[in-house]
Amino acid sequence: MSVLAALALAAAPAAEPVALAADQIVVIGERLKTWRGKWRTDKGAARCQTTKSTGDREIDAIGCSALEACVTPLIPRMQAIAASKAPRAERNRLMQAASQPIGPCLVERRGDGIAALAERRAGA
Repeated sequence: MSVLAALALAAAPAAEPVALAADQIVVIGERLKTWRGKWRTDKGAARCQTTKSTGDREIDAIGCSALEACVTPLIPRMQAIAASKAPRAERNRLMQAASQPIGPCLVERRGDGIAALAERRAGA
């Protein structure tokens, strides 16, 4: 029995960082929901600015990083639509269609950023 107890005790500390990381994921995710940002183009890339901070620079950085990564590949298409001579309603429809990939991309990128930050904070 003492060998089993020793093995159980040895395994217990390894489980603690996982639980801490899971707790951090929830906390970071909830705080990121309050973050707001805007983007602009700069030399063909999206540049993000936080307009409503979470109060935590690392969490704000997740929001901006995701926004920049998801919007930058779409900029050439969006610029072409904006520059076209199509009627305004058509340009708006095309712009809306071109921006559809942003939502799923943001979910994925933010999730990756949240998980990485939670792991760093749980290990600290």
